[in-house]
Amino acid sequence: MATTVDKFLNPKLTISLSDIVQKGKTRLANISDNKGNPIKIVLAKDCSLRTPWNVSSFDGGARCTLDIIMNDQLEKLVNKVDDAVLAWVKANPERYFKNPPKDLTEWYKSLRKEAAKEGYANTLRCKCTMGENKASFKCWDADRNLMTYDEIRNIDWPESVLACEVALRGVYFQSNTFGPMLEVVSAMVKKEDDACPFEEVADRSDE
Repeated sequence: MATTVDKFLNPKLTISLSDIVQKGKTRLANISDNKGNPIKIVLAKDCSLRTPWNVSSFDGGARCTLDIIMNDQLEKLVNKVDDAVLAWVKANPERYFKNPPKDLTEWYKSLRKEAAKEGYANTLRCKCTMGENKASFKCWDADRNLMTYDEIRNIDWPESVLACEVALRGVYFQSNTFGPMLEVVSAMVKKEDDACPFEEVADRSDE
């Protein structure tokens, strides 16, 4: 069952990592809460989140990134994940690396993507898969109709607002880098309403 960002930020909810699990070519440590449950988080229940870019792949493959513009709550969420993962790995470095560096922070890759220019917001890096005919997540439109794969592919993400649920899948480990993975589980997307909220008032004043 998914939790809210506020509940995830509760100090009573703690994070732990498993030993390395080999999944294909990926070395992954599973993440669980203090009750041993996987962690799913509703980033927003209403369509209030935005992304500056379309869902895209770095190398043209099926694995894609959805970068969500961060607000104060999402910044706190990332801080909690960063602190917990780094503390856990620093306390158990030999469990995850053959030759760990003195400062593991140098190898750590946060969920936070720092803004490239001053004045722009940081973004939260979320992953999903867009295969040839199937998406790895469910998506609904503003009328709560389940969207088809083709409809998802044609979403103009920067011109939309969304609600989103994600899963903290685990922490990946490579030879000299590691970091947590957020996977998109479901989303609701609607076209952003660009209408001026005062237009109707102005129209009525002319009557």
